[in-house]
Amino acid sequence: MLVEALCDAGHMDPMGRMMLTSADYRRLTRKLMALADELCGGKIVFLHEGGYSRWTVPFYGLAVLEELSEIPTDVMDPFQLYNGIDLGHGLLPHQKAAVDAAAANVPRVPTR
Repeated sequence: MLVEALCDAGHMDPMGRMMLTSADYRRLTRKLMALADELCGGKIVFLHEGGYSRWTVPFYGLAVLEELSEIPTDVMDPFQLYNGIDLGHGLLPHQKAAVDAAAANVPRVPTR
């Protein structure tokens, strides 16, 4: 499985601003690893690409690397403090409708 590790989905990225935190990148990495286990014998490659917040991208990358290697570090993401705080960036009605429509049309991968 080949994964583009797009760090521009982070909550402080000036271009993407999709509100992901390092904890979200960690969760997504675990989910992708589980899919790789199921679909291709655990073979997975992450390519770093994107991300324009020089403050937060290193923490997103570290979260991904910690999950892939299963080696935790003592490095704390200071920006994780924003996690769970409503910064007034909720989805607008048209955005929620687009997300719901896309989610309804996602093909389900058969389990073995």
